[in-house]
Amino acid sequence: MDSRKLYYLNITAHIGCSHCQTTIRQPGFDLPRQQWSLLNRFRTEQGHCGVCRRKWQLTDTDLCPCGETQTMSHIVESCPDKTEWRLISATLSG
Repeated sequence: MDSRKLYYLNITAHIGCSHCQTTIRQPGFDLPRQQWSLLNRFRTEQGHCGVCRRKWQLTDTDLCPCGETQTMSHIVESCPDKTEWRLISATLSG
């Protein structure tokens, strides 16, 4: 069986089980909406980074201004050009 299909079946079975507490809020849920959305973009690796913009056909390249492939993790953890991170930090603090 395809691993994606197996994962989907496990998730859908888990959602319906009686012992799941679906009302538990994730850490950060009490943040303002803009900050909560940004946090979830990092959690899911689906934010406005080069890799996603290329996947969404918004640009032709997935490269960061520093020359490496720009992922959400790269922006925070390893990019020597902290311009993107400063923009994100400004969003989080304001």
